[in-house]
This record gives sequence, C-alpha cells and structure tokens, in this order.
Amino acid sequence: MKLFLQACLILLPFSASAQTGKSSRPNRGSIKLYFDYFSYMHFGMQDNGKYIFCGSTGRDDDADIFLTRYSEDGVLDESFGNKGLLYIDLAGYKDVPVFMKILSGSKILIGAIADNAYSYRTLKGSMVLIRLNADGTADKTFGEHGRVTERPDRRYKGLMAAA
Repeated sequence: MKLFLQACLILLPFSASAQTGKSSRPNRGSIKLYFDYFSYMHFGMQDNGKYIFCGSTGRDDDADIFLTRYSEDGVLDESFGNKGLLYIDLAGYKDVPVFMKILSGSKILIGAIADNAYSYRTLKGSMVLIRLNADGTADKTFGEHGRVTERPDRRYKGLMAAA
C-alpha cells in the first residue's frame, strides 16, 4: 500500500478538480485529492505511518500552502489541522512550498516562498521556513510562532535548496 501511494503521487497533479478540499478513497487502493488550482505537490510519511501531502492551492493571485494527512489505510485524518486540512497564508499573493521534510517526532518542516511581486526576470518576496508539530499546529519553539522569514534586500533568482 505504501509503495502504491507513493507511485500515485506522480499522477495527482493531473487529477485536480474544482471541489476545494475534498478527498475520496476509491476501492482501487488510491487516494484522490480535489483542490482548485493546486500544484507543487510534496509527500512524506510520518513516524506513525500517516501520510502528509503538501502543495499550493488557489489562483496565481491568491495561492496558499495546503497540507492534508491520511492514515496508513488511506482515510482522511480529521485530527490534523481543520478536519484533515491545513491552509497556510504567508501574506504573499502566491505562497509556494518548495520542499517538505518529515523530521524526527513526526514534525513537519516546509520551505516556502511568499511571492509579493513577480516580474518575468526576477522573483521578489520572502523565503520562509515553517515548522509544524505532528498534528499540524505551529511549533512555537521554532522561530517566531513556528516560522523563520528571510527577506533578501536584493533580487534573487531560483529557489531554496531542499534540506
């Protein structure tokens, strides 16, 4: 089952639907996620065998980071975030998770960009590290309210490297 779920992740970006935040578990052993305009899908498995999906959802002018968690048998874990879903708004007009890593103790580390102004040549905004507890709440022992923000003084190209 674990290997099958990991293999299905390749197909997830191609099965987006207009039913924001809904999920289903068909009898064929797969999980389908339905979000408006989602992209940048990341996946991880916590120490307890639960699966975390992370991405960006929303239109380009108002995209936010989302996370959702499923149990080992593919059932939405409603104890995570708000009934299984967690949205993070970094105050950028396009918030994009660049990487996600599951840390010891099932904590979740997300590297993201809060893009405040876009031009075709450069990306201007803030780079943000977010650390969450296993249940999706902010890890208040990390940075300020679970976040560390770096706002470069100069223009930069590219994205953060995964840790």
